[in-house]
Amino acid sequence: MKFKNSQTMRVIVALLLMFVLYSCENHNSPTDTNQLQETDLSTSNIQSLSVGKSNHDPNELAAQSSGVTVEITGLAPYNGQVLNVPPGSSTINASWSASATFTLPPLTFPVWSRLEVWIDGQMVKDTGKQIGNPPLSVSGTKNLGIGSHTIKAKASHVFATFPEDTELKDESQQTNNFTVVDPTPPPPAPNVTATTQSGHPKLTWGAVSGAVRYQLTKAKDNNPPITWTQTSTTYIDWSENAIPTNLGNLMYKVQSVNSEGQAGNPAVKLYTTF
Repeated sequence: MKFKNSQTMRVIVALLLMFVLYSCENHNSPTDTNQLQETDLSTSNIQSLSVGKSNHDPNELAAQSSGVTVEITGLAPYNGQVLNVPPGSSTINASWSASATFTLPPLTFPVWSRLEVWIDGQMVKDTGKQIGNPPLSVSGTKNLGIGSHTIKAKASHVFATFPEDTELKDESQQTNNFTVVDPTPPPPAPNVTATTQSGHPKLTWGAVSGAVRYQLTKAKDNNPPITWTQTSTTYIDWSENAIPTNLGNLMYKVQSVNSEGQAGNPAVKLYTTF
């Protein structure tokens, strides 16, 4: 094919160049930014949606999250609850539980929810980041001793974006105080009579209901006290010569002890040695 003049050739070449440039531009053009895309962030367990913007407007986030409520329900042991240890034990395997609900308006950005529980300042459960806003419930047991304890639950709801890391967080906390007790009281103090036998201190008392043995303590002058147990209701100290007095340098304490090893209040008797 022959062209009559060079001007025609130049027009054709220009048209071909324009066609090539147009084709390359269409081939390399980005995808429609208005199309919703899902990004899986496996390292943080957060799924995020791109809404065709390089940034989520914080005002838009705040407006959409204005109807969010986070509520903790069913936290147990409940506030003021008293738990009894089993007979013969000083601890209890206490059951605990906590639940959280999340109420949300329609959102155009991703969210995650989380529930954490502490007992006496130690974390006992963490659900981790749960995608969406499902109701969360956790429960378990923990061995606790006699005394005062606390259980605290914290529920969090986070509105997150990627990759800008813009966050708005709603959370709720609740703390309950409860007590673990031993319902079995120790036996009362025995009614001790202080006399002498051949110049030696003699202690006698009647049997105490609930007592299986008696704990005696002897203290003389500045010497370290000596403690022992016995089942009889009489004690004669053949190592001492003394008389009963209101004030003295020789002291005896007698306590009733039950089957759980609990000692009641002591009965105290004084002697003066000679």
